[in-house]
Amino acid sequence: MTTAELDRPVTKRGLAAWCLFDWANSPTPTVVVTFVFAPYFARGIVGNEAEGLALWSWGIAFSALVIAVLAPVTGAIADAAGRRKPWIAGFSLLTILATAGLWFCAPDPTWIFPTLILVALVNIGFETSTVFY
Repeated sequence: MTTAELDRPVTKRGLAAWCLFDWANSPTPTVVVTFVFAPYFARGIVGNEAEGLALWSWGIAFSALVIAVLAPVTGAIADAAGRRKPWIAGFSLLTILATAGLWFCAPDPTWIFPTLILVALVNIGFETSTVFY
């Protein structure tokens, strides 16, 4: 944070926005990445739990590598740029759109690759938005 940012008074509206962001994004890693969608992917979309969880792990690992590359860059941007909200909004929009896309992932093996791409985008958008939070 810059000195100018530290000198700005905290408004109720700004505080509410930060709280709502935290409340709204908290279910993402729980519901999509870990506990709810992963079993659906493995059992429903892939049809074989062991194979499905292995594929899921590869998708999450890929997104983690992308995050590992993006985080230092976006962290430097967050430190240098004064405005973080547009970045939070952009990465949140990526998360929202990719999560909405998961609605269309049917229990059919042809959806394996599109689902993994969407889940990777959800994870990348979520984790990168927290760099600016």
